[in-house]
Amino acid sequence: AFGISKHVKERYGNKDVFVNFIDKYIQKPQESISICKKQVIKSFGLMPPIGASLTQEERKSVSLYLYNLTK
Repeated sequence: AFGISKHVKERYGNKDVFVNFIDKYIQKPQESISICKKQVIKSFGLMPPIGASLTQEERKSVSLYLYNLTK
């Protein structure tokens, strides 16, 4: 989780943009918006849509948790 948080924060440093990106991505992961290198996706695939079964409040909590992992 730390590595993902770091990479997303490097690309989307603004807290609101970060939280919105994570919220959207965990609901429906897409290669077109992924921050992972294509080779990584080719080797491991995209993550499952873990946020699809979470409430909006739960997704926000996950997003904020990831945001706060790194400074």
